[in-house]
Amino acid sequence: MYLSKDRARQLVECLDCDTACDDCRGGTDEDCVSCSKDFAVMGAKADGSLVCKRCPLGFVIGENGKCKEICGDGLNMGQYECDDGNNLNGDGCSAECTVEKGFECHSQGSERSVCVDIIPPKAYLSVKKGNLLLVSFDETVVIKASSSMLESKMHVYLKGDCKLTWELASSFQINEELSKLEVKAHPAGSLK
Repeated sequence: MYLSKDRARQLVECLDCDTACDDCRGGTDEDCVSCSKDFAVMGAKADGSLVCKRCPLGFVIGENGKCKEICGDGLNMGQYECDDGNNLNGDGCSAECTVEKGFECHSQGSERSVCVDIIPPKAYLSVKKGNLLLVSFDETVVIKASSSMLESKMHVYLKGDCKLTWELASSFQINEELSKLEVKAHPAGSLK
């Protein structure tokens, strides 16, 4: 409520604040002393009144009472480096919506960011007992559902005339962060 004074008629009356205001000095959303629960501070006037409005699409009210962009909703409004629509690390756009090392992310306007791995991780192969190969990586990797790893299309080049087929020996979840993977090799000869 605020007091409205009509000096010409010497009238004083109490009027309701705009719904954007919790407390106010006048009847509009630009005369607030404090903003209502679902409204954010969008600015202040010279007299100290706050301008209170709803946050636009892709934003929520932050701890400071101002609109803050949502990370992970797939709408890149420009406050973050990227937003790919999730909060997973290892896919190019981190859980904090920053571009990860070795990736480039692009988005048009406010669209979902598309990230491309520009520096693939280095894989190291070591042979263990029982024709078990250990593939380790120099950085965390994420195997996607569309990955060729799931389609058994791994190419292993060995010196000499060795042919080999393989199968995954370690279990993992799709989109799980990995630093190593075990592969069971079935060579025509013996791996040494």
